[in-house]
Amino acid sequence: MSLDLKIVKNYSQALLTSAQVISKENKVLEQMQFFANLMQESLIVRTALCSPVVGKEVKVRLVELVADKYKFESMSKRFLYVLIKNARCSLFSEIVDAFAKLIASARGVKYAELLSAFKLSSKDVEVVRKFIEAELGQQVELAMSVDSALIGGVIIKYDSNIIDCSVQGALDRIEKLSNNSKI
Repeated sequence: MSLDLKIVKNYSQALLTSAQVISKENKVLEQMQFFANLMQESLIVRTALCSPVVGKEVKVRLVELVADKYKFESMSKRFLYVLIKNARCSLFSEIVDAFAKLIASARGVKYAELLSAFKLSSKDVEVVRKFIEAELGQQVELAMSVDSALIGGVIIKYDSNIIDCSVQGALDRIEKLSNNSKI
């Protein structure tokens, strides 16, 4: 396991423990996701928080402004301050993703990723969700993304499993079989 993955795991677990103490896991998750989206959408915010050139006082003031305006829990603010103090803001979105997965896991919900060649209709997504839920025997939350390189079909990833039902995957399997066969 790489150092960054260990750091992400430790911070997300600490965040979950702190949120559970105050019984506000959902509220903290909502606030952390909001802040992660803000960092993703605003180059200025992301640069200010991740840059080693910008002083910690400026970073703390930026967090204070956002947290006060949107009425963040004090625990959420303290967590952001710890990230600033330890220069871990660049890992923030990964920490939030891991935190969301920990909350889902605590509720008995499994996270899965659904890659498709194009945007799927809600009906198609629901069919895939029901398939995975039947396969795993538990509730599933899907993160969806589009990858046009798949040509068609879908790839489902959960835990360390991959179910490849894509056209590109089928073509790769055919190519591998033809290379291994003697004609």
